[in-house]
Amino acid sequence: MITLKKRLLAKVPIQEATDGYISLARRIKKEKYLVSAEIAEVEEKKILLLYFYNQPELKEGNTKAAFRVFLSIDDYITQDLSTTTIKWRTGSISSLIGGYYYMRWDEECVLVDDKSSDAIKKFLNTKEDPLLKIDELQQNIMAKRLDKKHQKIKDRIDKQMEKVPKLPWGFKRWIDNIALFHSRYIYYQYKARKKLDGYCTHCKSDVVIESPRHNEKGICPNCKSPITYKAMGKSRKVEDTGQAALIQKVDDGIVVRYFSIYKEYYDHYKEPYLSYIELSRDFYDSKGKVKSYEWLNFKQTGQWRWCDGQGRFGFRGAVLYDKNLDETLKETMWKYSAIKEFATHREGFGFSIYSYLENYKEYPSIEYLVKLRLYKLVDDIITRWGTGRDINLEGKSLKEVLGINKNQLMIAQRIDAGVSELHVIREAEKVNLNLTEDQILFIAEHLNIERVIEMAKYTTVHKIIKYIKSHTSKDKKEDSVYRDWMDYIRFCDELGYDLMNEFILYPKNLMQEHDRLMELVSAKRDKERAKKLEIQKKKIESMAKELTYKYGMEYKGLVIMAPKDATEITKEGQVLHHCVGTYIGRIADGESVVLFIRNKKALNDPYCTLEVIDGKIIQCRGKYNEDMREELKPLLNRFENLKLSHDVKGEAV
Repeated sequence: MITLKKRLLAKVPIQEATDGYISLARRIKKEKYLVSAEIAEVEEKKILLLYFYNQPELKEGNTKAAFRVFLSIDDYITQDLSTTTIKWRTGSISSLIGGYYYMRWDEECVLVDDKSSDAIKKFLNTKEDPLLKIDELQQNIMAKRLDKKHQKIKDRIDKQMEKVPKLPWGFKRWIDNIALFHSRYIYYQYKARKKLDGYCTHCKSDVVIESPRHNEKGICPNCKSPITYKAMGKSRKVEDTGQAALIQKVDDGIVVRYFSIYKEYYDHYKEPYLSYIELSRDFYDSKGKVKSYEWLNFKQTGQWRWCDGQGRFGFRGAVLYDKNLDETLKETMWKYSAIKEFATHREGFGFSIYSYLENYKEYPSIEYLVKLRLYKLVDDIITRWGTGRDINLEGKSLKEVLGINKNQLMIAQRIDAGVSELHVIREAEKVNLNLTEDQILFIAEHLNIERVIEMAKYTTVHKIIKYIKSHTSKDKKEDSVYRDWMDYIRFCDELGYDLMNEFILYPKNLMQEHDRLMELVSAKRDKERAKKLEIQKKKIESMAKELTYKYGMEYKGLVIMAPKDATEITKEGQVLHHCVGTYIGRIADGESVVLFIRNKKALNDPYCTLEVIDGKIIQCRGKYNEDMREELKPLLNRFENLKLSHDVKGEAV
């Protein structure tokens, strides 16, 4: 194997084009590269040397090659000759010449003479097309290079994978019972009677059930497990999926393994098919640094195997195997993380193991929140949902971390409060608003506590929730009812209605009253806008004379003038198709001065619009927001010198 050494190759004298090459370039009509070839010796090793000349440059008498390629049987490299300093390129000739994806580089090149053709054939021991054989050689070399590079990557990954222990005994049974906790059914044959025979897929027992309904939840009378009823005629193809994770010890760290799970109740519900596949592995060293791998199509080669990857991000709801956690984590930074307690607080509970491990490194107080049985709060924190809402994970006490006292903590524990529930508890406490636990949960899920506190001036929380529930339906959920009601109350405020009157506060037909008041508010706003616009128009008319005196001028057939009224400003925007018509309010308030540029012979025809702010031209727009035209520069230069340079006050446009 010959290794091409750039230091030695650079010493090979550079060949320039001969008169014959130039003559050939001038005879060729289509733009191509001209290629010469010779066999050279470097350290007594024979190599093939190709020179590529750009035909248009060669036609003009430039004898310097664009680049030259050194080839051995198992290697190649290119020297770029278009730069003053030596520059090497490792790409193939195809990538250097470029062109469309369907073009072959050899068809874009011409050998300069038979001597070059013979040199290539001799070096490659071939009688076929010389340039095509060069391409084949480079393709083979590239494939070998890539294989070598890939093998190095695979060897590194395989060495890491050898560290992974075997799966624990009983892992598949744990997957079936715990990770797929939701996949428990009682199948029954529907008949028109109260008691029916059924079969529980969890305890694998025949049971007698009363008045089951397809897809409704229930409890197995034998194993007391929560189940879902399935009528046999409606459940011929049930598929359940899930995610599982396993943490194991490796070297001085741990590996977290992630699995996708599938369970199919196809041909017979008594013999479901369970399968799982491992798709991701996260290796943590003793300092908590993580390296991820994924089961993928390696470099799109068709070989499925472990690859470098991002991992774990698709596993946000994985159920964690807990049987080995105490032993696995006892000598790691997660020894006191309470991840086992969190993972097992509810059967079949799934969460982001990666987020838990990472957050615990930064906020060890998570351990205490788990031990306080605030599981929903911890789940909110590790998923980065709303942690900025008065949750101080760096606090040293319960009050600093959660902003609640011991009595409030007991409430939070009973309802398994998350970030939203804690926010409701804290805000209600600030105004001495007493809420039941059910009310806290309802407000956290559907309402806005600040708005509830505001509405408590008119009514009670009990009545607020009762009213929302009374208007809830299959098509109109609580959140939607709440939003419509809040809109209605804002309309009442704007119209000056007495919200202390429960007849007004609680309309019998919410949507009908909502739409009626929305029309009234819209009409009121239209009237107010019209009144405001009329005032603005009068202001603009009163300013016209002063602005004309201050800014009006004529120069070389062009005139700068102020609009007489708002109608002229609107027309200006419509004719020139720009947005000056929206400036009326700003102009009337003295925040904006708009001036028109006209041809002296057509003073009524919009031409360009000028804007001045603080004694400076901000913009000058023509039709369709066209930038300032060159022919206007003399006019505007004179305008700045005569009208703006002494404008101390500085009007705004």
